[in-house]
Amino acid sequence: MMKEKEFIEGLPRARWHQEQRLADFLKQSSATLFGREHGFSDIDSLEKFRKNVPLCEYSDLTPYIDRILSGEKDILFAGLPYCYLSSSGSSSGKAKILPMSQAYFTDIYNPFLHLYMSALMRHCNHVRSDWDATINFKWDPLYRPATLANGALHLGVSQVDLNQSFQNEGLSEPGTRSPWSQVPEAIDCPVERLYYRIRLAAKHDIRQIVGINPAVIAALPDLLEKHADRLIEELRLGVYGDAQIDAPDELLALRLVRERLRDGKLLPRHLWPRMRSLLCWDQGIASLYLPNVVPLYGNECSVIAPPLGASESPLTMNLPAHGIKNVLAYRSSFYEFIDVQDGQNRPLLLDELQQGGHYRVVVTHMSGLYRYVLGDIVKVSGFSGQAPELEYMGRYNALNPVTESVLIEAVARAASRESVAIRNFTFSQRDDDIVLRLELKKDELSVLPSTELQMRFLETVNEQIGGQRIADLTLETAGTFSESWLYKVSSGLRPPQVKDKVWGGL
Repeated sequence: MMKEKEFIEGLPRARWHQEQRLADFLKQSSATLFGREHGFSDIDSLEKFRKNVPLCEYSDLTPYIDRILSGEKDILFAGLPYCYLSSSGSSSGKAKILPMSQAYFTDIYNPFLHLYMSALMRHCNHVRSDWDATINFKWDPLYRPATLANGALHLGVSQVDLNQSFQNEGLSEPGTRSPWSQVPEAIDCPVERLYYRIRLAAKHDIRQIVGINPAVIAALPDLLEKHADRLIEELRLGVYGDAQIDAPDELLALRLVRERLRDGKLLPRHLWPRMRSLLCWDQGIASLYLPNVVPLYGNECSVIAPPLGASESPLTMNLPAHGIKNVLAYRSSFYEFIDVQDGQNRPLLLDELQQGGHYRVVVTHMSGLYRYVLGDIVKVSGFSGQAPELEYMGRYNALNPVTESVLIEAVARAASRESVAIRNFTFSQRDDDIVLRLELKKDELSVLPSTELQMRFLETVNEQIGGQRIADLTLETAGTFSESWLYKVSSGLRPPQVKDKVWGGL
């Protein structure tokens, strides 16, 4: 497995390492159906690779994936799939089926995860590696694994138990061995599964919560208040439902009642006063609302951002002790980038990017993705050696009149100018108009009462996106976005799937 020193020392030669990765991938896949059709064995330059292999999206791969699903081997990669991953995407639409080879895990994902996890555990000295310090809301491997027509499981990345599969302790995430890490199968409702974990952990000294998806972190305080009466009573009696699970705790119940009355709702910081860290993405739309959510977990609490990634590939690496944050994972896949602002659709390499530029990411690796264009937009915020530092800026959709990245920056500028604390926001289509729907931090709901102030906020947003594009601003009541999130989860979606949506949210 790669060491932190090795990753850091390779940054000045990141492009060379990328070229080596591409050559390895083409060699490994040259005998596959896709490799033969695209002349992998004859490719000896980047130019020839780009000539032989066009940019592609999921629909271009479905004929190959259908053949893999029917049992054929050596189609997109050597042999048969190790597993079928679901796209992390989605709260709407049909999830993609991504056949992944064992080589993908042994050569790309496992080394990436092992490097990050070892760096994280050294950095988080406030969290012991034992079972009682962390709740991992991302981890739920046994819950409703979908089954494909060929009988294989269709799994989210968070449902693949890499530690068990590859017998490697370094692949274990925090909180995956606690009593609340495994929820009984009989508890079928996803929201109740979340509550079960809270109830079991309520009497323990939790100092870290793993959400990864920041929407989970944002919704959890509202979920806690929604179940506050039940939780306090169950703690008082020492039960979960009708089952006795621990000792009755009258003093804890009374303390929570007092703190709830004082602050107006039951908060995570009341249950776990020594909370220190939240592991979740802090970019995109979350960069605007997380500063207003984190204090609900404690005044000493902060966000530790994991690396960026998609179901299809890792994207960046974080090594907190070395100040490495969201640096391109140049030792993982081979990456190209398409500028979303110049309209030329010309692929660029990592050392051809411009600071401040907005790009779509194109990944290539030996598990069947060759010049695969991801749906995310990233912004280059700097460089470490030759490797760009990437900020997540939202999803790309050619049908949207304004990109998510531009809208997020526009709302951020307006909020800063008017000193408004945002809890969440989304844009939606109303007839021929685009409407900004905004939820403010609860104690600031009176900040935008005047028509004049709302118009000024809207004018700033439109000014930032280059024209009068947004027709109206609607203020949502406190908790609207959390209620929407909880509704989607209660409908059967796993929490990691339900993400913030800049376009068409709620």
